[in-house]
Amino acid sequence: MPSPLFLGLQNIDLLLVALAVSGIGVLGFSVFFNNRKSVTNFYFFLFSIATIIWSSVNYFAYQISNPEISFWLFRLVIFIATWHSFLFFQTFFVFPQESIKLPKLYKFVIFPLVALVSVMNLTSLVFSEISEVSPGGQIIKIKNGPGIVLFGSLITFLIIGGLVMLFRKMIKSRVKDRKKYIPVFIFATAG
Repeated sequence: MPSPLFLGLQNIDLLLVALAVSGIGVLGFSVFFNNRKSVTNFYFFLFSIATIIWSSVNYFAYQISNPEISFWLFRLVIFIATWHSFLFFQTFFVFPQESIKLPKLYKFVIFPLVALVSVMNLTSLVFSEISEVSPGGQIIKIKNGPGIVLFGSLITFLIIGGLVMLFRKMIKSRVKDRKKYIPVFIFATAG
């Protein structure tokens, strides 16, 4: 039977995840309903939803003591992480526009690559097998497959690319318009 201290820490962990999920949910819905026609607000809303789903699945992946279920949850975590990173990138690609036409390279290279990698994440190409399990049944170590390099490279490109785009837009903007970029840039780099 788990100790009272362990159960207390689990409850604090759950409380922190619930607070974070609630906060991003309120922020995402507030931004979206402030201007539903804005493409920037729409993609930030989708990014918020992806953050909520990713955080929740990630929390449960660590809490479940059945290694097989937990293993599939870890695969689901990286599946969602791919879309989460893409929506991060997409939000800053369109920010601060009300509407935008996506280039062909974007539609025919970036989006299909994200879709391909996300599906690959559900296979043994990324997480091949469980390497070590704790006495309580939680996964301690997972053996990576060769696809982990593609997953890691794509995630790195999307996150750094999103931040670079935002920074470049901020630098190129007029001085009086920078006020709307600075809090967004601080928020994006703080996470």
